Amino acid sequence: TRGFHTTPTLITPLLENGGKTINCAAGVDHSLVVVATEGRRLQKLQTKPGVAYSDHGAASLTVPDSPCETSLGVRHATFDCDHEVDERFHFSEKSVQYHQVYAFGRNNFMKLGLVRPHVTGEPKQEHGDDVVLPRRVALHCTVWPQEGDKDPALPPQGIFDIAASAEHSSALVRRATGDIEVLMWGNASLGALGLPLNLNPQDISGEIARKPYFKKSNISPLPTVVESLSHRRNVNPSSPFATQISLGPYCSFVVMSNGKCMSCGFSAEGMLGHGFNKTHTMEPVEVFLPPVKDSPGSNRIVSISAGAFHVVALSEDGKAYSWGINSNDRLGLGAI
Repeated sequence: TRGFHTTPTLITPLLENGGKTINCAAGVDHSLVVVATEGRRLQKLQTKPGVAYSDHGAASLTVPDSPCETSLGVRHATFDCDHEVDERFHFSEKSVQYHQVYAFGRNNFMKLGLVRPHVTGEPKQEHGDDVVLPRRVALHCTVWPQEGDKDPALPPQGIFDIAASAEHSSALVRRATGDIEVLMWGNASLGALGLPLNLNPQDISGEIARKPYFKKSNISPLPTVVESLSHRRNVNPSSPFATQISLGPYCSFVVMSNGKCMSCGFSAEGMLGHGFNKTHTMEPVEVFLPPVKDSPGSNRIVSISAGAFHVVALSEDGKAYSWGINSNDRLGLGAI
């Protein structure tokens, strides 16, 4: 029932297929949950061999025969499997896992990322229907067993981080091919998704940020890969990769494996961390961190958390940084 729930209540629909929840994120008025399901359980639900249940309806999701088929889009379909995947990855379907994102709550700006945002038979709404029960997001990942040389520096295979905010959502995925992708979806009009859009800078102002207007042409309704932040093993194996993500109201922050923090979007309060009078950027830009005296390179960021109007980050050597608006002394810096 709608209203207040003052004690934790089990979300039973998420467990109907025998899966286990492994990650979650709460936005302002929507929620995301990652569910991991063993291949043997999905196999029992299949109506025919080789096809797994999905929200595509008739266009079912074909279970891949090997990890080289799990990359998103046709752009990566030309990988040479003999070179990308060795024999250790060839397992039966029963031994694999499937990570699937579910979403529920308000779907304005299509921030839920649903494959089917509108319920059949109901009138379509301009901002997308609110979703009462968990439904599948257009983001899943096949997790293949790995043996031997597991690299502790790499994130775990599958959907390993997820975030939700006021108008957009995001996830980090490590594919079996070795690719590590940053995916964003929702409202792109203020640059929070980090996608290259040709927008007039004059359109981005404090008034728009407080009361964003609906722009259908600047909506990303499905999870979209941010290539500038994604790691492609076959292109540059030594390039940095995303390790953590956090979202502000109209901005995004991604921590990279090289200790840099990248941010994009809009903030009149200085949340982007790009210096004085830098209020917006459509594509990810490195957050400026002051150099540490007598300790060059020590301010490598390893964790970050964005609030409504300020940000807190931790460095590898145990320091904490804060920036943004200092009302209510939320930055912990005293009088500035």
